[in-house]
Amino acid sequence: MIKRFTTNGGFALIIDYGHNGDRKTHSLRAYSNHSIVDPLDCPGRVDLTADVDFGEIKRVIEGKCLIFGPVEQRQFLTQLGLIHRLDYLLRKSTTTEQREALLNSCNILVSDAEMGARFKVFSLFPNTLSEIIKARGGIPAGFASPLPHLEDEDLIND
Repeated sequence: MIKRFTTNGGFALIIDYGHNGDRKTHSLRAYSNHSIVDPLDCPGRVDLTADVDFGEIKRVIEGKCLIFGPVEQRQFLTQLGLIHRLDYLLRKSTTTEQREALLNSCNILVSDAEMGARFKVFSLFPNTLSEIIKARGGIPAGFASPLPHLEDEDLIND
């Protein structure tokens, strides 16, 4: 992948649940009907998943490209303006149902209890873009230092 975008241009943005190499146990899980089940029950009929080891990816590609992240999805989306967009959509909504759907959707994306902390965002850029990135502040949007911790309610109820 790195060779391809270095040769042809582009970058990678990876969003998935994972860790930064600090997990000491396996993360293989199986799901059936939105519930965790034994991975060996009903082979071929359950969804298998495992956390991405972003720390291992970083170790393997270090020096071959510019690496940003991983950062929590909550941080990434908030820094990209999710709360401002939510505020705009809430002001444009015309029904209580629309507002509740918007708030619930935002909560799923950013709350620690849902996807906000579990999902990570990781980005790779070719080294040839280092001067452009430096000229634009040195860090791509969404990957700045973590935001001060806010309670979920602070994010979606202001």
